[in-house]
Amino acid sequence: MIREWFIGFHRPVLKPRLMFGHCEAWGWCDDDTWLFIDPQGKGMKVYSAFRYDDVEAQLQARRDLCQTILVLPAKDEFRIPLHGPMTCAAICGSLVGIRALLPSTLRRRLLAKGAEVYHEAERGSR
Repeated sequence: MIREWFIGFHRPVLKPRLMFGHCEAWGWCDDDTWLFIDPQGKGMKVYSAFRYDDVEAQLQARRDLCQTILVLPAKDEFRIPLHGPMTCAAICGSLVGIRALLPSTLRRRLLAKGAEVYHEAERGSR
């Protein structure tokens, strides 16, 4: 069971699918296994890692890619809705019990729910 969720928010890009930004989620379990979920338009990428070097490489890649990373304790259960548009924000939000269509909405609702800022990139840096 996931103990803590991290939600990473990418910068908006001038491309049709990424003009509102993108988000992805990852978390760790009791046995130090990490689960990385990246919902994309062409399919969802799911990666599980438990070796220290693999986990560190994935975490460093997320810090480099994401403009903001929020951390939130996990609930005992989660539900994935089977209706409505399934955007990256809808999928990542369903993991922590929040409904959102856009990454900006998910970020705002996570902060209102008590999520902490784990990482924030400097403005203008890539």
